[in-house]
Amino acid sequence: MLLVKLTNQTKGVLPKQHSFCQLVTLFHTKHIVYRDTIKEGVTMAHDRFTQLILESYFAEMQAHHHYMTMAQMAPTEEARHIMMMNAQDEHRHAEAFEKIYEELTGTEPRDTGMHMMPVNENMTFLDHVRMQLFDEYADFRKYKDMYLMTDNPEYRDTLFNAMHDEFRHAMLLTYLLN
Repeated sequence: MLLVKLTNQTKGVLPKQHSFCQLVTLFHTKHIVYRDTIKEGVTMAHDRFTQLILESYFAEMQAHHHYMTMAQMAPTEEARHIMMMNAQDEHRHAEAFEKIYEELTGTEPRDTGMHMMPVNENMTFLDHVRMQLFDEYADFRKYKDMYLMTDNPEYRDTLFNAMHDEFRHAMLLTYLLN
């Protein structure tokens, strides 16, 4: 079976007088080149995934801070409760992303120029809700893309849960707008 696959892959590349050993050598050489290309692609994907985890960690910390501020501004007890629930979720996401980042790099996330943005307290509560609604939607899409980037089941579970929470946050924020 291997000979058939090798012969089909090398059809027209080698004259028929080449031996099986030469075919295996050719296949092995092509395989090494292919494997190195894949390895380089995986490294680039790993670096991109790690960067996205770091960015997500800081974004979740920012969202936690934003929801805590919004809870203080909330016009009703129900709105305050929703903001506090969302803040707890965002904090849990940040902790999960911090753990993943530490597993990937062996170091804790460091501020690499990603600073906490101050919350604009001149905006109304509903303006904050609208702004946060778009952030939740963007995070949902980002986590979906990240979910598809990894095969690690623990990372996928973390991203799936975060994706689910972001969607739920968006629904609750939409509820508050109506």
